[in-house]
Amino acid sequence: EDTIMKDIGITNKLHCKLILRKAAQFKQNTEEFGKILDGDERLKEYQQLFEDNAILTLHDLKSDVKNKLDLKRILNIKDDEELNQIWDVLFPSNYKLNKSVSDVGYAEGQGTPMI
Repeated sequence: EDTIMKDIGITNKLHCKLILRKAAQFKQNTEEFGKILDGDERLKEYQQLFEDNAILTLHDLKSDVKNKLDLKRILNIKDDEELNQIWDVLFPSNYKLNKSVSDVGYAEGQGTPMI
C-alpha cells in the first residue's frame, strides 16, 4: 500500500486498497486461466497466442470468443478437427456459451460459419 502511494502517487487510501484488491483478483484470475491452459497438452501450445491477443483470464476468453470462428482466427487454427477439440476443452458441453453456438460448423471449402 505504501509503495502504491509513494511510487504511483495515489494519495487516497481507499483508492490504494481498491487497486490492490483489483490487482489481487486479476492475479488470481490469470492463475486460474493458466491452470486451465497447463491442464491440457493441446492448450499449452496456444498459451502465447492467447497472451498476444490479450486473453489472460476466463473473462477475457468469454469476451473475445463468441463462436468457433473467433477461436479459429485468434489461435490461427487451420484444422477443423483440432478446432473442435480445443473448443470442447475450453467450452465444455455444460458451459452456457457452448450451448448457444454448439452447432457452429464450417462449410466445405469455405471459411464461413454454418449455423
